[in-house]
Amino acid sequence: MKRLQTIEEARDWFFTVSDSGESLDMDSLEDTESLAFSVGDGGLLNDIGACYFEGKGVKQDQERAVELYQKGTAFGDMTAASNLGFCYYYGNGTKKDLMKAFLTFSKAERLGSLEAEYMLGDMYLKGEIVEKDVATAFCSYQKLYQYLLRYEDNGEEDREYQQLMSAVSKRLARCYHYGWGTMEDKDKAEYLLAKAVFFYRKRLKWGDYYASEGYEEAMGMMGEWREAR
Repeated sequence: MKRLQTIEEARDWFFTVSDSGESLDMDSLEDTESLAFSVGDGGLLNDIGACYFEGKGVKQDQERAVELYQKGTAFGDMTAASNLGFCYYYGNGTKKDLMKAFLTFSKAERLGSLEAEYMLGDMYLKGEIVEKDVATAFCSYQKLYQYLLRYEDNGEEDREYQQLMSAVSKRLARCYHYGWGTMEDKDKAEYLLAKAVFFYRKRLKWGDYYASEGYEEAMGMMGEWREAR
């Protein structure tokens, strides 16, 4: 296969092949990464990293994914920073490091990442690195939820919207159920949890790599709460 010479060729090749689900030619992938780095395209470096993380078109290699997320973050890409934060937080492809996770999520939030915003809320909720502060966690979740509601009419079929709404609704449901940072309201908690399950199911239908664990957790919460009634 002819080697890629320009960033435009690299972008066109990568998105065409990765969207098709076909295997990625390694020479072309190497060219794409090199060209993305040369022009500071952090978003493209993140997308290549995501392929390695999920094993999409290439052999799964989460350590390689971390390296690419780091490069993307250095170029100021918010999604790369958010993905890198998740890797540090869960220890995927690298050693678990909550301090690095907190600092990286903080950078991602400043860059505009909504995922990083709710993950910082999680860290305040659990008292990880920072002093435990359930009120700050609740406010983070509530602020993001209210933001998402503004796009509810048109966002239901949007995949990014589904990812955010499922994650945030589940977190808010837990806060209302247990009275964390707000008044206890079990009816509102059940409504929010049902909403989370609805969006997790949508994610599962299109094969979201990250949806299964969240869905199982939400269904477990629903079963426990119903038994406790």
